[in-house]
Amino acid sequence: MTTWKEARQRLLAENPRLKEEYDRLGPRFGTLAKLIDARERLHLSQSELARRMDVPANVISRFESAQHSPRLDTIIAYANALGYEFRAELKKRHAATAKARPVRSSRQATARARR
Repeated sequence: MTTWKEARQRLLAENPRLKEEYDRLGPRFGTLAKLIDARERLHLSQSELARRMDVPANVISRFESAQHSPRLDTIIAYANALGYEFRAELKKRHAATAKARPVRSSRQATARARR
C-alpha cells in the first residue's frame, strides 16, 4: 500500500509545475497547520478561540479552511489568543531553486493591460 507521503513525493517528482506551486504554498499551509494543531492541543473549539479573539466564530472557520489568505495581524492575534508568540523566519534559498517573481502594483497591472 502506498502511503500519502510516497504518493506526494511521486506526484511532485513527476510534475514540476505542481512542485513549484506546492513549494510556493508550503509556508502558508505549514503555518496554518501549526496554529490549528496548537488550538487542538489546548482542547479549544473554534467558538472558544473566536471568543478569546473577540471575533465571530465564522472568522475562525474561514481562517482554518484556508480559502482566503489571512492578514498577518489575524495570524498574530490567533497565536496570541492561544498563548503563543508568532515569529516569521526568512531563510536564504539555494541559488538553483530560487526564482524571483515580479510583484506588480495594481497601477502597473492596469497600465500593462491597457497596452
